[in-house]
Amino acid sequence: MKKNSFKIHKEDFLIFRDSTDEIWIITQKIQKLLRGKKIKKFLDVGVGSGELTSLLTSKLGVKDVVAIDKKNYVDKNKKFIFFQTDWLNFCYPAKFDLIVSSHSISYLAGDDIKKSIKKIRGFLKKAGVAILIIYDNSASATWTKFKKIFYPSDAISTINYIKPAISRYKFKEDNFTTRVYADNLEHMLKIGRFLAEKHLPSYLKSKNKIKQFFKKYRKTNGKIILPLKHKMYILSK
Repeated sequence: MKKNSFKIHKEDFLIFRDSTDEIWIITQKIQKLLRGKKIKKFLDVGVGSGELTSLLTSKLGVKDVVAIDKKNYVDKNKKFIFFQTDWLNFCYPAKFDLIVSSHSISYLAGDDIKKSIKKIRGFLKKAGVAILIIYDNSASATWTKFKKIFYPSDAISTINYIKPAISRYKFKEDNFTTRVYADNLEHMLKIGRFLAEKHLPSYLKSKNKIKQFFKKYRKTNGKIILPLKHKMYILSK
């Protein structure tokens, strides 16, 4: 990603982050899943801004936390060890009780998803838990309908790659929904820039169609509430 495009992506990300309940919902889901399980060492793969990492660290009472990402979005006041590196090149001398990868595995190619899941499992301690989260991009999901406007509909989804790769191991699957809250249509279009990710040029060319799509979620007061379904894969050892 070029320097200028990264700057735009980061700005779009901050708009999205301030308009969604995603971090809180994911934290609640993970807390419920762990049910008081003692977490001594926690690894976040694809840390993003670090907000989810920091909130989980606080809620779970973890002191030994490592986080990685290819780009540095992280606030300088981070309370964890941060490595700016590619996950498949990451090396560390310890294993972890908890590994979380929230929406980062979707950026990988098919073969790299398989390698990534194998590596995540390899970094788990005995009885450790890894949690992989992606947007539900099955045919009926809001996410899929949104992207079909500006991205080829015959694209293979991340789910198609994850299922065969993770089925080799002990895992469970769960579903949950988060919401994006926009003040009006123009605000939602700005949020959509981040949701469009690497397909931003196609998104901008399809603005009129995208407006019509977002209008379906507009309330009587003009605000827009867009539901996004997620898939959660829980890998255990």
